[in-house]
Amino acid sequence: MKMQVKADYGSDQIVAFLDVLGFKEILSNPAQVELYFNTIINELETLQNIDSKKELRYALISDSVVLSFPFNNDIKNLNEFLIALGRIQATLCLEDIWLRGAITIGKIKISNHGSSQVVFGDGLAKAYMLESSFAKYPRVILDPLVFKLLKKDRANLKSELNKLNAGSRIFCNVIYDPMDSDEDAGAILGTPVESDAVWVNYLENTLRDKYTLGTFTDLLRENLYSSQEHYTKYKWVQNYAMALLCKKPLTSIYGEEIADEHFYSISCL
Repeated sequence: MKMQVKADYGSDQIVAFLDVLGFKEILSNPAQVELYFNTIINELETLQNIDSKKELRYALISDSVVLSFPFNNDIKNLNEFLIALGRIQATLCLEDIWLRGAITIGKIKISNHGSSQVVFGDGLAKAYMLESSFAKYPRVILDPLVFKLLKKDRANLKSELNKLNAGSRIFCNVIYDPMDSDEDAGAILGTPVESDAVWVNYLENTLRDKYTLGTFTDLLRENLYSSQEHYTKYKWVQNYAMALLCKKPLTSIYGEEIADEHFYSISCL
């Protein structure tokens, strides 16, 4: 019997296209390849086992990851999706696997047909275009279409997302907006290129945990000076970390205030 693929997209989805930076180097190391796929598959399957994320769909294509989740014009669904992406990015960056990507709203079909997996839709095409043209650094940016469809500007969206996560000690700030007056990032992420988007705030929890902060600092030091191409990308990561540590005060997940020494240790790399 012949398989029949139907373009019955259903309702609009939140769609993310993610790309692994430096995947060529990862491919040369079988242990890193296994680490990458095992880490991301385990994280995605863990997320799918949570009731609120059972409708999360994904496809892995070499160094690319495609994710979708129902939109329903519901900010709560967007919040769940952003938390999932933040968890994935935070987990992988501590394994020295860095993601760049974009989130949009659109149609997508991710389905299995026998031994074949089919992935297509305008949402995928838009997310891919945004990732390849505008993401630039190890970050996952939000398409301005997200703000338009939810009828919220950047400040209002961030405020409402923060309210949804107010009772949580982790991922309480799910997006980062360098133009937000609440962020002390102006002097650090103040150029038009670096302040051109809102992105998933995956790094804050890493910096708020004293056990992962040291790992992050060591990895950043190693990557900064590996090549000129890498320097540009990881200098951005350094600036992002410094901007987060500039918050007064940035407290750890254990309730302690992050010491200024951590800011200086990262700023002096």
